[in-house]
Amino acid sequence: MPQNNTTPVAATTLRQLIAAPLQAAMEAQTASSLAVAGLVKKIGFDDKQQLVMADFSHNRPGEGSMQLKVPLISLIPLNCLSIQEMNVDFNVKVSSQSRASMASRRTTTNASYQMHMQVKAVREELPDSLISELNLPSF
Repeated sequence: MPQNNTTPVAATTLRQLIAAPLQAAMEAQTASSLAVAGLVKKIGFDDKQQLVMADFSHNRPGEGSMQLKVPLISLIPLNCLSIQEMNVDFNVKVSSQSRASMASRRTTTNASYQMHMQVKAVREELPDSLISELNLPSF
């Protein structure tokens, strides 16, 4: 059975409601990138910061032996979390109630507002001009 968990508006601002899922996604993507960078450093390089190479040899009858060296890290799939698009939908109901009592008069005021919000975040690619300036390879 679903629970009706309501938090007073004073305790949770609208800004927090919108920012929290976006910040969580960014933190998850950052943690994933750092984990991949750590894996590359640990597996891909030796103590002297030189690439760890994998040596292969293959003998073909009549053609002789073939030697091949490739960076070890190129043989390992690196799975970095990449959030391409994120959709967050939520409904907000703001309620306010106040009572005033003056001698013989009593006043009760109720106000309620409802709002449906959709937040869509997409990943931006690096601009082509920056990629060419940094001499980054395009994949």
